[in-house]
Amino acid sequence: MMILLPCSVIGRKWIISYFNKVNSEVDFVKELLRKELAICQRAAEMYPDNYTAWSHRGWVVDTFMAQKPKVFILGPYVLP
Repeated sequence: MMILLPCSVIGRKWIISYFNKVNSEVDFVKELLRKELAICQRAAEMYPDNYTAWSHRGWVVDTFMAQKPKVFILGPYVLP
């Protein structure tokens, strides 16, 4: 049973932010974020109305992918 509760997400955010500051190894942070997004995806798939899982996923994307250009894919079209 995979449910992300608000109290568990607060701890996850702190741990992710801490390792991002302390560990300068880019591959480690990428792997951490990949796993975190996978956890969010699984929780959201199991419970589509899980606001906490969707919000945490949004935080991960906004926080760590803000520097990258945002691209929206709509079928065969790509919008910058």
